[in-house]
Parts: sequence; C-alpha cells; structure tokens
Amino acid sequence: MKKMLKAAAIVLLALAAALGVLSCRKEVEVTSSPVQDAPQPRTLRIYCDGVLKREIDVTDWEVNEDVVVLGYFYYPWQGEDSIDYDCYRLMSLIDGGVEEIWDRGSVLRVNGKLVGINTNYVDTLEIAEPHDVITATVWDCEECLEVSLEKFPNLVGIWVSVDDSNISKTLDVIPQDIRLYVFCFDATNRSLRELSKFLNIRILYLERDRITNCGLRHLAKLKELRWLRIPGFYDKINSKGRKYLKALHKLRSLNLYYRTT
Repeated sequence: MKKMLKAAAIVLLALAAALGVLSCRKEVEVTSSPVQDAPQPRTLRIYCDGVLKREIDVTDWEVNEDVVVLGYFYYPWQGEDSIDYDCYRLMSLIDGGVEEIWDRGSVLRVNGKLVGINTNYVDTLEIAEPHDVITATVWDCEECLEVSLEKFPNLVGIWVSVDDSNISKTLDVIPQDIRLYVFCFDATNRSLRELSKFLNIRILYLERDRITNCGLRHLAKLKELRWLRIPGFYDKINSKGRKYLKALHKLRSLNLYYRTT
C-alpha cells in the first residue's frame, strides 16, 4: 500500500511540475510577444490659426520631455494628437479703459489656452491664469527668471540664455524638475563641461565655434537631450565627435550646419 501511495505521489509531483513548466512557458510567450510590446503609431497634427502646417510622428514621444517648436516658443508636448496655436504679444493700455494689443512673438496660446510667455516683452502680472503657463522664455534677466519661477508654479520648461561666465550661476537657480532649453553664447569646451552637470537640459544651442570634438564628450552625459544645434560644426566633426553624439539616444534633432537666415 505504501508503495502504491509513494508511486501516486511521484506521479502527482511530476504532473504538477509539468503543469508549472507549461504555465511558465505560456507566461513568457505572452509577455515577450512583439505584437503586444510594439507601440501604437501616433501622429501629431500642428495647426497655426486653424491652418494645418505639418504632421509629426510622435509614436515614442514622452509627455513633458519631447518638444515642439511653435513659432518663437519651445512647447513641451502634453500628449495631444492635434495642436492649434498662435504666438502674439499682449499689452494692456489704460486710456479711458483697457485695450488689448496683439503682436507676434511674446505670448503662446495652444488650443485656446495661454501656455507660454516671453518675460522680456510681457509683464507677468498681466497673465490672468498663471497656472496654465508651462513654458517661458527668459533672456538676460535674473529678476525675470526669479519672478517666473515664483509666478508660474506649473512650469515644465524654461528657455534661458547663458555664456561661459554665468552657466552655473544662472542654471543653479532653476529647480531640477524644470526642463532647460539653453542658448549658450561663445561656447567653449569649458562651457560644455559646465552644461553637462545639468541633466535636465532638453534643448541646447551652442553659438560660435570655439569647441572641439574632444569637448563633445561632455555632451554624452545629457542622456535626455532632444535637440542640439552647433552651427558651423559640420565641417569640423570627426569620428570621435560622431561617437559622442551617438550616445545621445533620445536626440530628435541635430543641426551642425551654418544658419541660413
């Protein structure tokens, strides 16, 4: 009798093991299915004042990380399938009443909502819904930067200009959870070394040509960089420089040519 029970137990264990193997195999097959893992294609349609301007493949884009150029602004993508924008300057004149004057370049509206400002042209106190502003442009104005950070609590990105002398001084003021869109004047290899400390840089424009291929190694640290502009560097780049740039796996746009405008 004991032999029969022992034999039955062995059979049950073998059967349980076999079922377990089958179950594991089935689970592996499901989770590794290329059809299931493949992202669904997505297209972003961009309109300006109701007119379709272009379409962009955003299949693998990330909200707040990837950026769309809308007029004079860099707009952090919010997951939209379509964007209708306009860029204007808003001023309030008090002369027997309040009048709104619109001029291109200083305010960004997306789908009817004011989401971006240029603090050099627009008084932040004029913005009725500061919580809607997610992108700001600040040029050579420390006070404007401080006011923007205080006034707009939901900022996703800031376009700011720096040079070799004030990179850390300026960028250290900005919280690390805010993405940086940086224009660097008179860039040098030292500039690149300083900039590489700020892993929240998403856009980088390097003006002038005092950088070398060896200096590009610093940029390889910016793993989340989406846009890179180094006008006039195309004729200077070599295999070493290309190697460093290839490390930027999330780069969407690279331009090493001279500006044509």
